[in-house]
Amino acid sequence: MMYRPVLEIYLRHRTLFEMLLSILITALIITVNATSILLEARLSNVIWDPVQPWVQEITSGLAILLLLQVIFFLRHIEHPFWQDRRWFVARHLTLFLLFASGHLFLMNLFRSLAYPWYGLEYNLAAFNWPLEMLYEGRKDALIYLLLASGLAAYDFILNRLQGEVEFPSQDESEYDQQFLIKMLQREYLVNVNEVSWIQSAKNYVLLYRKGRAYPLRSTMQGVLDRLDPDKFQRCHRTAIVNLSKVTALTSDEERAVLLETGERVPLSKTYQQDIESRLISSQNG
Repeated sequence: MMYRPVLEIYLRHRTLFEMLLSILITALIITVNATSILLEARLSNVIWDPVQPWVQEITSGLAILLLLQVIFFLRHIEHPFWQDRRWFVARHLTLFLLFASGHLFLMNLFRSLAYPWYGLEYNLAAFNWPLEMLYEGRKDALIYLLLASGLAAYDFILNRLQGEVEFPSQDESEYDQQFLIKMLQREYLVNVNEVSWIQSAKNYVLLYRKGRAYPLRSTMQGVLDRLDPDKFQRCHRTAIVNLSKVTALTSDEERAVLLETGERVPLSKTYQQDIESRLISSQNG
């Protein structure tokens, strides 16, 4: 597909692009808010120092930029509270309270440092925290709603482009034999034996098939519970391998499992003996 080369480049530098996007969003918020203050002052014939609105909104924007990184981190925590849809409202309420209180604190801290530098007065001791929390909280609620909606849409689109994975409904007496790939407007079933290895990726796991990674929203243990233990074995805290794809184990300082696809999967000392015995057993069998 034509978009694949661009997508591969984006995924390799995803952290950088997400940081640039955060800066762009913050700059947009700063510009809109600062110019709105100046325009309202002009329409009301109010004399306003043209520098102050920019200092005011830049300090607020820097606080938002830092908090965005915290939200990026928290939304990928591997914990049932963050992953279970039953906790959806509680999760977002927690994030909003962290966002709103953090924004108020950092914004005023930055202003207490920036205002004197620009020759402006800012009395932090006389600050009315409850009233300001109520005032800023209304704006923060709108900002958080837009950010949360944007991040949800971003994750959905990126996962669809990359190819998001789901397991079909499971019979409790059997292990999964197939998984469902959703890509753009297409959905198709793939035999689980085509997966060469599985990697932990925060609150996702990545299923590698024919050199491409497909994200599945699950924990490593959750995936292991659904796969046949005779075919899949954990080799590292962050990796599971398909035993039928293993060609060799390295014995150098950086232990690894070598796959027939040419991929090199990390191997920890904890799981090395299990992998070796499983491979010997399969060869003898």
